[in-house]
Amino acid sequence: MIKVLMYHRIVDDEQLCRAHWTCVHVSDFRRQLEWLERSGFTPITFEDYRLARAGELNLPRKPVILTFDDGYLDVYQNAFPLLREYGTKVVIFALGDLQIRTNVWDQSIGLPAAPLMEGYHLLELHAAGFEIGAHSLTHAQLTTLSDEDAWEEISRSRILLEILLNSPVRSFSYPYGG
Repeated sequence: MIKVLMYHRIVDDEQLCRAHWTCVHVSDFRRQLEWLERSGFTPITFEDYRLARAGELNLPRKPVILTFDDGYLDVYQNAFPLLREYGTKVVIFALGDLQIRTNVWDQSIGLPAAPLMEGYHLLELHAAGFEIGAHSLTHAQLTTLSDEDAWEEISRSRILLEILLNSPVRSFSYPYGG
C-alpha cells in the first residue's frame, strides 16, 4: 500500500499555521521531510506508480506520494528549495485557468488571500522533475455541477496544463476532496 500525504500551503507565518490545517510551517515541513528520509520512505509520483503497474519501473521498498493542492505560490517559494535539497519528488495539483491568481475559495473559511503560482513556476517545477496534475479549471465544487459542467472543469484543466507543459497530465485531484 502506498501512502499519500496531502499538503496545501508551506508558510513561514506561525499564526497562519495555527489558524488552519491547510498551512504547514516551513520548519515543520523540513522536519517531516527529515522524518520520511530517516524512516526509509522514498517519494514517488503517480506517474512512477503508473509505470510500476505497467511493469516498466520498480518501486522503492517504502514509497510515499507527496501532493500539494491548489498551486500556492508559497509552495514554490518555501517548499521547492527544501524539496530540491532533499531530492524529493512531489505532485503539484494546479488549476487549469492560470488567470485565477488567488485562493478566492479559502476566503469563506477565514483565510486571507494568497497568491497562486503562474505558468512559469509550473514550468520550472515540471522541468525539475515534479509531476503537475490537474485540480479542475476554477476550483469549482464539482459535486454541485451538472455532469457536463463538471466534465468541462476536469477536461479543460487537463488540456490547458498539457498545452502549458507540452507534456501529458495524467493525475487529477478533486477540489474539496469531493
